[in-house]
Amino acid sequence: ITTKSTLAINDEYLSIIKQSNIVLQVSMVSKPFSLIYEPNAPSFRDRFAMLYSLSHNVKRLIVRCQPFIVSELDNVLGMIRAYAYSNVYGLLVGAMTFKERQLNANVRVGDGWCYDYGVLYEPLKMIKQCCHEYGLVFLTNEMDYADMSDSPTCCGCEGLDGFDVNTSNFNHLPIVFREKMTKPGTASTFRRDLRNNSMDDKSYAEVALSLLEKKGIC
Repeated sequence: ITTKSTLAINDEYLSIIKQSNIVLQVSMVSKPFSLIYEPNAPSFRDRFAMLYSLSHNVKRLIVRCQPFIVSELDNVLGMIRAYAYSNVYGLLVGAMTFKERQLNANVRVGDGWCYDYGVLYEPLKMIKQCCHEYGLVFLTNEMDYADMSDSPTCCGCEGLDGFDVNTSNFNHLPIVFREKMTKPGTASTFRRDLRNNSMDDKSYAEVALSLLEKKGIC
């Protein structure tokens, strides 16, 4: 479950969470980011305040630092020690897709713009080092930097009983597709990342293989 809502620590929800086999992600980048991009969401401070309580009632608690922008690097690094004290398991970092072209974001993906190759390497490296310094797991869902992640399962559920992890993705090559993934209409899971809604007649396997071909992997 991924949320920004402080409803998660209300008694009626927390009592259900306690009984559930879940990994919970709280989506939060930084206080300045929240003020600019999330004015109608619970404050960064309020989301941070619920981490300690949640961490003792879920199998794993992840801080989902997404959409990350490189200008927020120092603010992100400055919170990692506090996340560790709040008993957070790990930090998941995924970058922003911009509506308009930026100085260092010139890669067109669907109807948005992503960071140029190489821009994220040093920020992700620094975040990973800081996570390890305080005993946190570092996770990223950035395909070009997948080898930097502490786990190929970026959501944080690897190794937990009761989870059937999807290995039919770019972090597990060669990809072995499940039968359902070869059926037309299963490519909709790529809509968000590719920012493309015209995939209803395609299969998960078809789109995945076409992306690998573009990357020169197969």
